[in-house]
Amino acid sequence: MGMADKLVVVSRLKWMYTCLLPYPSSRLPRL
Repeated sequence: MGMADKLVVVSRLKWMYTCLLPYPSSRLPRL
């Protein structure tokens, strides 16, 4: 994993916590 990939993962996690929290866990991509 490169630094760019890490940044993408962190951004994705933040976005999921803020936007997808109301959705069921099955809706989230694998962590």
